[in-house]
Amino acid sequence: MAPFTVLNSGRRLLVRCAEELSEGTVPILERQLVEHLKSARSVVLDLSDVPFANSEGLHWLRWLDDGLRAQEKPLRVCVRAGSRVDRALALTGYDQLVDLHHSARSAWR
Repeated sequence: MAPFTVLNSGRRLLVRCAEELSEGTVPILERQLVEHLKSARSVVLDLSDVPFANSEGLHWLRWLDDGLRAQEKPLRVCVRAGSRVDRALALTGYDQLVDLHHSARSAWR
């Protein structure tokens, strides 16, 4: 699986990540997303295969959510329940700030 997959349905952008969210990967993801984010009306960010997210990755997630909210574009984040990413979001309180889902089906609806 590629580290990041971006599927643009025209209205909704699905971004699947299979790489950690860290200072080494966030810039790559940003470069892949920049053009797609302009036309998307909403974004589903699937982090269910992400092994971990450090502080840089969590900071980027918050930045992405804030930027999309400013444009009135909803962001839904999918994580595997009990995963390291799920626990990191809960420990930092980010789980209360982002629209968090534990299944891709739930996030897509």
